[in-house]
Amino acid sequence: MVVLLFLYLPFYSIAQPPCTLQNKNITRQSQLDSISLLYPGCYYLENIYISGKDIFNVKILSQFTKLDHIVIDKTSIKNLNGLENLVWVGNLQITSNDSLLNIISLSDIKYIDFISLLSNNMLSSFEGIESDTINHFIIGGNSKCKSFERVKSKYIRKLWFHLQKLDSLSGHEIEKVDTIELFKPDNILGLNSFDPIKIDIVGFSPINDISEINTLNRLSELILAFNKNLSMCSTDLICRNLDNPSFSISVYSNAPGCNSKAEIRQKCITSTNQNETENELSIFPNPVHESLRISELDGDGSFSIYNHVGALVQKGSTAGDVDVSGLPQGMYVLTLTGVTSSDKTVFRFVKM
Repeated sequence: MVVLLFLYLPFYSIAQPPCTLQNKNITRQSQLDSISLLYPGCYYLENIYISGKDIFNVKILSQFTKLDHIVIDKTSIKNLNGLENLVWVGNLQITSNDSLLNIISLSDIKYIDFISLLSNNMLSSFEGIESDTINHFIIGGNSKCKSFERVKSKYIRKLWFHLQKLDSLSGHEIEKVDTIELFKPDNILGLNSFDPIKIDIVGFSPINDISEINTLNRLSELILAFNKNLSMCSTDLICRNLDNPSFSISVYSNAPGCNSKAEIRQKCITSTNQNETENELSIFPNPVHESLRISELDGDGSFSIYNHVGALVQKGSTAGDVDVSGLPQGMYVLTLTGVTSSDKTVFRFVKM
């Protein structure tokens, strides 16, 4: 039985040391086509660097199922036919191939440690990325690619969008991403289709709205920097987590209002007293040490107070005063019910 099981193992799983090319730098089609003659029976190639307009196809690479490092740069290829048998790639760089139309031949690769798709000006879709696991994935400057649709993966550890102008980040079939970095994005529409642990939005981008992050559940680290139009960082998620020791936020070199925690905290306090104008309700003092006063309250109402992680920490009824002296320092949300025509009135306050 053991022998039979062994016979059914895929041939690429048998340990074979990688073949090492005598000349790793391939600049002519004839050089590339000679590989099968020089290395018959080899399915695991160490390093190969393919570059030059004389290269118009990579079909000869179909004998390989595993590659440590492959670069395809500034060639005349129109597709990646020849890479369809790959199942494992350490480092795959596809850059500045002005005739490349599609990458669908990559669809059977199960594991990629690092992949970059950069400045392939005729590439119109990222369809073909279907690996179970990708540790690092960077895309950028592919001017005809306007969507992230049909990208599939079970897990991507770090996903970079580097000067990649997309209409939306949605439409993919990626189950899990840990880190997303957006360098100079035009927008972040569809960012909420991911649920990462960390997000970086940097690089003189024109974005002015980051409300897409409000529905994210796993986010615990956020960097916002050099976004010249971003002045409103007081989203619900950020305001809830400003004083959360498990949530890291770094903000700098954005528009005024989003350059420090202090600036954000002030906007959190003032911008979300939603029904104050309509109902002439307000709370003071804010920040507060002991007792929070609700002005213009007509009759009794019930209140609830939630902390930075959304947990209920206090509730009761009030005719205008709420004792918060027992609360730890931090940012809180106060909800009032039964005091206005609205079902619920919401305020944020800081306990000092």
